Amino acid sequence: MYYIYDNSSRILMADMDFIKILGFSSFSELSRSSLLKNIKIEREKLLIDMDKRAIKANFVEIELLNGDGRD
Repeated sequence: MYYIYDNSSRILMADMDFIKILGFSSFSELSRSSLLKNIKIEREKLLIDMDKRAIKANFVEIELLNGDGRD
């Protein structure tokens, strides 16, 4: 499961496994929903807050570098 987020923890892209586990069929469908506003990334945890439940998952962060080895 992969996703890309910015400095404010807003998800910009995601792979199909991540999209499907949230119950959507495409990233554009997910981005049109209100769910993306409820996803936060804090201290190596993915947090999804919803009206009736909160989902918290640990993850391992992998940083991608440019070809020259810099961020």
